[in-house]
Amino acid sequence: MHQDKTLFFTLQQLEMPEHLHHLCRELSALVPDRVEGPWSEQEVRELVQGWRMMAFCREDELVRAHPFHSADGLFCTVVFDTCPA
Repeated sequence: MHQDKTLFFTLQQLEMPEHLHHLCRELSALVPDRVEGPWSEQEVRELVQGWRMMAFCREDELVRAHPFHSADGLFCTVVFDTCPA
């Protein structure tokens, strides 16, 4: 059974090591069945920065992260989007 949980954070928070470490734990809890295992800080930085470039997200904009599972169950990850102001 997949969790129906959502995380909220700002990109500014990722500049603080304690927030990045906490986000890694929370993302790993969102998708505990991820084949690659728990998210590392480097993976989270790369994932968020890649998404940010495509989404044109500002540093202070609220970001929402939620789990994504493919229909066949073989692909498990998180999806990011911005929250309306």
